[in-house]
Amino acid sequence: MNETRFFFSSSRANRKLGAAIYSIYSSRSSCPSTCALYRGACYAEGGPVRLQWNKATRSLSELLKWLDGIPQNSIVRYGVAGDLPGDDVEIDYDTLFTIARRIFSNGLTCFAYTHKKISPDMVKKLAEYGFIINRSCDSWSELDAAVNNGIPSVIVVPVDFPKKYVTQSGNVVITCPQQDNKDLTCAKCRLCMRPRHTSIAFRAHGARARKIAAPQL
Repeated sequence: MNETRFFFSSSRANRKLGAAIYSIYSSRSSCPSTCALYRGACYAEGGPVRLQWNKATRSLSELLKWLDGIPQNSIVRYGVAGDLPGDDVEIDYDTLFTIARRIFSNGLTCFAYTHKKISPDMVKKLAEYGFIINRSCDSWSELDAAVNNGIPSVIVVPVDFPKKYVTQSGNVVITCPQQDNKDLTCAKCRLCMRPRHTSIAFRAHGARARKIAAPQL
């Protein structure tokens, strides 16, 4: 398995995340080819995010050293671009839990989104370290399955998606609160940063937003 590489930075100038959040990007090799947006309509393949993503060349040891310098009680967003450590669909659990333990020992909160298949037990264990995993789903059935297994879930939807939606299995989905309130930041909202039953829909954004179709059943 190839070593996942990283880029990391403060997000003080980011109006969406907020001043208190620190950002981690992981190398493109970490992205699973099963993702519906793989190498296509992914927002990270264009604009400023792509420029940052291209800088994901730093080692795990460099990432851990950087985490040691972050003030206690800060929030870390893992995977602004990229996915959990590991090649394609595989998860490098040794690297993932090394990062999670460092998050915990430094008194930080970390949240991430993954298209990789991860078990409910692993999601629960990572949450104990303050590392919240959100399952990125490509269909409503996939979202229902994840939620019913106790995994916080998110989904990308078209730009005209309503504020609230209920799946055929009765699971409630709301759009990202920040997308309807530009004065709100991730640091203030924190909905993605805690275990929950309600799922979150992210309306497509960026240059390729119009390429996003409605999720399939």
